[in-house]
Amino acid sequence: MKILLTGGTGFLGSYISKELIAKDNDVAILTRKVPVGKIDSIKYITSLDGISEEFDIVINLAGESVDKIWNNKNKQKIYSSRIDTTRQLVEKFSKLKNKPKLFISASAVGYYGDSGDVPLDEKSIQSEESFSTKLCHDWESEALKASKLGINTVIIRTGIVLDKNQGAFKKLALNTKLFLGAKIGSGKQFMSWIHKYDYVNAVMHIIKQNTPGVYNLTSPFPETNSNFMRILCKKMNRPYLFSLPSWFIKLVFGEMGDNLLLKGQRVIPQKLLDSGFSFKYSKLDKAIENLI
Repeated sequence: MKILLTGGTGFLGSYISKELIAKDNDVAILTRKVPVGKIDSIKYITSLDGISEEFDIVINLAGESVDKIWNNKNKQKIYSSRIDTTRQLVEKFSKLKNKPKLFISASAVGYYGDSGDVPLDEKSIQSEESFSTKLCHDWESEALKASKLGINTVIIRTGIVLDKNQGAFKKLALNTKLFLGAKIGSGKQFMSWIHKYDYVNAVMHIIKQNTPGVYNLTSPFPETNSNFMRILCKKMNRPYLFSLPSWFIKLVFGEMGDNLLLKGQRVIPQKLLDSGFSFKYSKLDKAIENLI
């Protein structure tokens, strides 16, 4: 199949593109700049105007990192990198004679807002109004416009993807190694996570299923922040002694810290489970053992 990725040179996109190539697909990546270490088997397209050929599937993973202080400038970058890119992509679809058969567009579990310990599946609604919930809502709304063009459209609400080389887990593991593993705030907020292996295979499963709708890409067993850090410290043979108070998180990280670090969601991947997907790393202790 011919597959186009946005965000294909990023953390998750690089894993997806490699897996697609391994399965003998023709892969193209839409990117503003061709990477220095480009892969010869991948075609790189630097603007939407360069999309002239037919693609069977488009996977939209583009988006500025949210792991930064949420001042007005950064919030605008985070918002426009997702909403504007997705809107322009769908507008491009409308002008193509041969439209993609499947459109998979990223979102995040932040869509649900802070839910305490209430389990959430794909049918659950937003529980609050915040920057992260609005971001995900508007992002999904733009993507779902593709369904009006007759394109099977899938939204993937992704949790924290665990990878030892990139992302949140790398930072948590480094702090823990340095004897600085700590719970954040009360530690009662849930962390909905997924091992990178299961993330990639879940996307491949969704492609095979070709069923429109929303999928939560998380482990079936989310953990509270306190339990997450306790397990991580135990697996890394480090003491679990510290906690970072809420006031400190808000002081240092501002709105981003309040939204992403002090609040959480207990998300269940019900649609993946119902469709027969099998997780290799459903429990956190096994996932961490593999990563470290």
